[in-house]
Amino acid sequence: MLLVSTAVFFVTMDRWIKTFAGLILFAALRAGAAIFLGHPPDNTDESIPTLNAIMMTALLVASAFLVFSLAERRLKMHDRVVLFAFTCCLFWGMADEARTMAAITVGFGFLISAWVYNRLHERRWQWLDD
Repeated sequence: MLLVSTAVFFVTMDRWIKTFAGLILFAALRAGAAIFLGHPPDNTDESIPTLNAIMMTALLVASAFLVFSLAERRLKMHDRVVLFAFTCCLFWGMADEARTMAAITVGFGFLISAWVYNRLHERRWQWLDD
């Protein structure tokens, strides 16, 4: 079942990738609320340090823009793998609240690596075309 869902995830990614960026922005909004509240909006028992909330908000906003920038062009296989890894990191962060910051940071690292790879690859082809 997991193999089938992974295949569907990869095949249909072009259809839902822009919506995914919006969902990440919504998560950033919730993290931003935690900056002022000191806790998640739906859980007053759990406290979040202000610095962690600021970093989480910044990483999620940047991740949303990176995902949207990937969606602006045709996704290649390496983009799909990176987005799958990022999604796994988000689920890891939701499942293990003690490691949420680590999971979001690792996921952001995946997105940055795809962005850097795509920029270097585009410049290489532009250089060869000139």
